[in-house]
Formats: sequence, structure tokens, C-alpha cells
Amino acid sequence: NTSTITGIDGGTGTNTLTFDNIQHTGGSDLTNWNTINLNNNTNLNLNSNLALAGPAGASQALNIDLTSTLTATGQRSITGSGPLTVTNAGRIDLSGTTPATGDRLVIGGDYVGNNGRITLDSMMGATGSPTDRVLVNGNASGTTTLHINNIGGSGAYTGFRNTDGISIVQVAGTATPGSFALAGGYVAAGPYQYVLRAFDPSKAAAGERDALLGGAGGFYDFRLQSPYSALLPVPQIAAYQSTMPGMVMMGGQLLDTMHNRLGEIRHMVGKNMTWSNELFVRAKGSELKFDGDKGPDFRHNNVFIQMGATPLRHIDANGGEWHGGVGLAYSDSSIKVPSTQSRAEITMPTVSGMLSYLHPSGWYVDSVLQASAIRAKFKTAARGDTGKTSGYGFGASIEGGYNIQLPANLRIEPQAQLQYQYQHLKGFTDVDQIEVGKLGGSSLIGRIGARLMLDRSDEASRTGTPYVEANLIRQLAGSSNVVHAAGVDFAGDKVGTMAQYGLGVNVQWDKNVAMYLQARYTQSLGSRGYSGWGGTVGVRANF
Repeated sequence: NTSTITGIDGGTGTNTLTFDNIQHTGGSDLTNWNTINLNNNTNLNLNSNLALAGPAGASQALNIDLTSTLTATGQRSITGSGPLTVTNAGRIDLSGTTPATGDRLVIGGDYVGNNGRITLDSMMGATGSPTDRVLVNGNASGTTTLHINNIGGSGAYTGFRNTDGISIVQVAGTATPGSFALAGGYVAAGPYQYVLRAFDPSKAAAGERDALLGGAGGFYDFRLQSPYSALLPVPQIAAYQSTMPGMVMMGGQLLDTMHNRLGEIRHMVGKNMTWSNELFVRAKGSELKFDGDKGPDFRHNNVFIQMGATPLRHIDANGGEWHGGVGLAYSDSSIKVPSTQSRAEITMPTVSGMLSYLHPSGWYVDSVLQASAIRAKFKTAARGDTGKTSGYGFGASIEGGYNIQLPANLRIEPQAQLQYQYQHLKGFTDVDQIEVGKLGGSSLIGRIGARLMLDRSDEASRTGTPYVEANLIRQLAGSSNVVHAAGVDFAGDKVGTMAQYGLGVNVQWDKNVAMYLQARYTQSLGSRGYSGWGGTVGVRANF
């Protein structure tokens, strides 16, 4: 405890003062020390200027180890009677216990960053916003990470000229653009980001020189500025925008079509089968890219597995067949936005109920209701995990088709389908302290298409049905998919209009077991939508 000590004097000669796990407030009370070391979780709080001194011609040094901190508020300086070097492997903190801007730390010599940190308060607003600042009268070398606390700023466009933005470090001597770097690559102010730009002595504006910076002439100026010619959102905003069309695609793949879910069940119609212990399992994977219009382009990989049973099976007096069942599914999606190096990871366990009716004349109606529990995690290359949330989703599908017999064992089946979905993810606060509103909304998607099938059988009475299909899919209505972040609205995209082409085969091995395979290619039509490949494999069995 140094609170009762009024001064520590090194006397004459070359002397070293080492603080070891000491909490000390002072500065001017430390006199005639050639070298001061801050070691082992020491905190030296400068409430006055620190002047190191030694014999004539001797150099002075202040060394901060990786566990220790030098704090300062107001206007403070560190000087030496000879050449001075401040080496920072720990932390220099100008933020204080009460956050406020306007602090200055003047280093009256050279500064060496040994992977150290500097913490500053800044109001992240327009050009010239108030800030703390570090001023180095000598040279700056090594590497130092700058941690910026935003004090009341909501973000504003600054421009990127040498007089634009907010100057936070100035160096009178030599430095490099890499001498200082922002923690995580940017500072967030509301939903927007600032980057650090270094203006060397040939480019720094003389009028921006701080009056407390020593020397004269050119200087290095490190400034917080907008990244480009407009405000740029933080990287994770793009991941939030991509989540909504991503959830619609995930839910839509589960709703899907009757044949994609169960295969070719029409082979069973009219055979008066009495069993009802029908089970099915299917797995699907897709690798898609989304072309954004209002929102970002992204890549979407989705896989799911679904298992279900059809305990309700009834043949009515007209020979029509009812299939009623339930299903459990687990979907896992990875959505990557290359332009911002951000991603969303979404899981969607889902329970569904299904009811189908197939009439002997060829027409059918299929309906599905489903409910999902949704979890989403967001990541960026700059921040790592940025946030997570959870919610729910509901979906409903009604599909109809008519099976028309053609010559040569061919059949064609025109189809139409409507899918309605609603998804809701709770609002949350992310790693940059951005308040993100709820994500999700409603969508109504229509599909028209047709399948062309060929029925074949072998001597063992196995039936194979290869087919090709084509569909036109369009989002007919739905929410605007706006992301609300820190009071700012960012437009999102609907899934748009897509053409879909597929081929597959259903093999009825015997009256109890069937296997079905399908591959599809989706192509977006217009300025937004999904494109890419997907595949399904499924087995249906009766016991």
C-alpha cells in the first residue's frame, strides 16, 4: 500500500524503480529515477506528470509488462532528462473510471509497442468529434492495439481525407501504418463502423497537429474514419439480413412436395392394403447461393434429416386413399456472406403433421402443418461470435396435382402448391452493443410445375419410376424483411422468383419397401433469389 507515501526519490546516479503487484497513484512524486518498471499486475495511475531523470547523457525508460497498466486522465506527460523510451507490453488506459473524452497523454520520447494495448474514449460521430489522444514526440515502433470506447456517438459519415475523421494518435517522429491497429479491425458506432487510417508526414494535414505534440514539421496522424465513400455497417449486419430468406428456404425445404417426402405412393392406391405401420426417413442436402438485391449476396448450405410415420391409412368407398402422418426433422444451415466475412448458423428442429388424399382417377391433395424451434448464432472474422438468439416458426402447405396417363407407360402430372411460413427470432444485443430487433416475418410462396414419369417393372414385380420435373417458384407476398439495428433500418430480400429442374427415381422393391432419390437444380430469375444444387434420398417401409 503506497497511499501513505508522499514521494519516492531515486537520488543520484543511475537508479531503477520496480513496482511489483503495486497499485500506486502519483507521477510527480516519483523523482530521480532513470528506469521505472511496472511488473506483476501493477497499476500506476498518473494524477500528475511523470519526469524520469538520470545522470547527464543517460537515457530513461518506462517499461510496462504484459500484466500491468498505466492509467491517466486529463493532460499528462511522461518525460526524461535524456532520451526516453516507453515500452508497452501491457496496457495504457486513458478511459478513466468515469468515461469522458479530452484526455491527452504526451510521451516525450520514443514509444515501443510490444503487442501492448491503448484504451481511449471517443465520441464516434462526424469529423472532429471529441476524443482522447496519445501524442508521441519521438518515434513509434512495434505493434499496439487500440481499444476505443464509444462515448455517446451514434455514427456519422466522416469522409477519408487527411482532415476528416477523428485523430487519436499523433507521432512527431517515424512510424509505420502498422504501428497502431484497431482491436477487431474496426470500431462500432451504432450499426456503423470506423476504421483506422494512417497519414504519413507527407500526407498529414499541418492544421490537424495537436498543440501538445512536440517538434515541428511533418507528423504521423492516425485517424478514425468511415471505410468508404458512405457509411458502412458493421460486418454482422449482413448476416442478420441473410437470416430471413435463409429461414424461409429452410422451412420450405421441409414443407416440400408430397413426392419428395414420400416418393411415389400412387403405386399403392387400389391395392387394398390393410397395414398402417408405415415409416419413412429422408435426408436432404443443398448447396445454394443467393443473389441479393437490397441485402447481401450469400452462400447457403443446408442439410436435414426427417423421420416420420403414417399411422392413418384409409381407403374410402370410391377407392381413394387417405394417408395421415407425423414427422420429426432436424435442419442445420450455414449461411456465409463473403463480402463481410460474416456468417449465420441456424438450427431448426421441426415437428409436422401430414394428410394426403389420392383419388383413383388421378388427382391428389396433400397438406402439411409444421412447427419449428429455431436457434441462430452469428459470427464474423473480425469479432468471432457476435450474438445469438432463438425463436420459433410455423409453416403450412397445400398441394394439388393430377396424374394423366400417356402412351408407352408415360404419365404427366401437373402440380400447384402454396406454402405459408412465419418465423420469429427474438431481439438481442450483439458483441458491439448493437440492439438488434426481432428477425423474421411471414412469406407466401407459390409453385406451379409438372412431372413426367415412366413406369417400369421387372420379373420380380419391382416397379421403378424415373422422372423429370420442372417448377416455377415465386414469393407472392410476405414481410419486407427489414433488420432493425440500433435504431437504423436495413432492407432485406425476399426469396424472389426461381426456376427449378429435377430428376429422380422411385423404386418399389416389393409391397413393403420403397426407395426414392432426387437431384434438383434451382436458378434464380431476376435480380434476387437462390441458385444451386440439392439432393434427396429417402426410404419408406411398411410393417
